[in-house]
Amino acid sequence: MVRHLSGAYCIAVAAALAANLAVSPLYGGTALFDQVWAVFDWLMAAGLAVAMVSGVADKVRLGRAGDDEMPYTRRHLDVNVLFHATLLLTLLFLWNWSSKWMSQDSAMMWTVIDAAAVAVLGSTGFRLWNGRGRG
Repeated sequence: MVRHLSGAYCIAVAAALAANLAVSPLYGGTALFDQVWAVFDWLMAAGLAVAMVSGVADKVRLGRAGDDEMPYTRRHLDVNVLFHATLLLTLLFLWNWSSKWMSQDSAMMWTVIDAAAVAVLGSTGFRLWNGRGRG
C-alpha cells in the first residue's frame, strides 16, 4: 500500500513537472513563475527523498539475493542505474536549490534537473506502482 502511494506520488510529480516544464515559457518573467517553481522545488525534494529511500531499499534487497546470481543481470542493472541516477540528480538538485537561496542558482542547471527529474521520478513511480524491486 505504501509502495503504491509512494509510486503514485512520484508519477504525479513527474507528470505535473513535465506539464509545467512545457508551459513555463508561456508565463516566464511573471511573478507567478517563481511562485510556481518554488512549490515544485518542495514537491521534487519530497519525490527525490522517496526515490532515494526506494533506491536504497532495492539495493539492499539486491544484496541479500546473494552472490550466486550472475552479477550483471537485468535486475542488477535496473536497480543500480536508477539508484545512481537518483543519487546524482538529488545531489545536483540540493546543490542548485541551496544556491537559489543565495541567489546564485543556474537557470540552465534547473532545466537539466527538471528534465531529469521527470525521467527519474517517473521511472521510480512506475517501479513502485508495479511492485518491481521486491524481494
